[in-house]
Amino acid sequence: MSKTAVVTGGNKGIGKEIARQLVERGYHTLILGRDELSGEESVKEISVQYPEGKIEYLKADLGSIKSTQKAIENIQGHFSSIDLLVNNAGVWNQKLKLNDDGLEMSFMVNHIAPLLLTHGLRPQLKEANSSRVVNVNSGLYIRGKFNLEETPTGKDFHGLNTYANSKLWNTMASIEMAERLKSDDISLNALHPGVINTGLGDMKGFMGGLLRLVKNFWGKPTDGAKSPVWVATAPELEGVTGKYYNIMDEWEYSPTAADPDLRNKAWESSLKLAGISWN
Repeated sequence: MSKTAVVTGGNKGIGKEIARQLVERGYHTLILGRDELSGEESVKEISVQYPEGKIEYLKADLGSIKSTQKAIENIQGHFSSIDLLVNNAGVWNQKLKLNDDGLEMSFMVNHIAPLLLTHGLRPQLKEANSSRVVNVNSGLYIRGKFNLEETPTGKDFHGLNTYANSKLWNTMASIEMAERLKSDDISLNALHPGVINTGLGDMKGFMGGLLRLVKNFWGKPTDGAKSPVWVATAPELEGVTGKYYNIMDEWEYSPTAADPDLRNKAWESSLKLAGISWN
């Protein structure tokens, strides 16, 4: 029986390349994404490349608590056990956007959604043998500032800093989740995949054109998939949990992320905002 994998944002960019490499390794892979057309095209493309492989697409919106919970229910309808969850989907907004929950959209997609997915799919992950959760983060998290009151609702919104802040919260939650998942034989690690040319952070106008020019010198999505696939499948990382990798090198956590008091505040706030309890 083939192993099962769920990859959020698997319809394009790094996520698509992660899915491709997992199918190549024999994983029955379910990719999640909002864009149905690109999702179906990705499945078709990878299926042609690996005709014996198994890959499916699930339309999912991680932009609100309700829609993320719906995605969890749909995933549970596909798999009774999950060997691998790759929380890859991410956004980098240049303008403030709040969702239906009143949460800033980057905070929701980059932090609350991975928390909800890992929590909601915990029974399926536990059902598998030595399952893994991989949180695709960003090295920019070290620039993040911890603001318990303003960041969740975008009161401190900034075109660059908000993305870093959301990744800081995700890093702090990754440490907390990793500790709590040990008893279920579920490992969780976070990583920075490198500086990769994707659609993340794209904008219009002169600055957008300049950014697109600069991105030509960045790594390709295939390069960005190297670290997530390694963390997800490497035999030498069996049972390793609570780590942060800069591509394939282990990194120490930043002082903010490593602060247990700040992490606890972020953890309790995140659970409350997500409307869940972690037993």
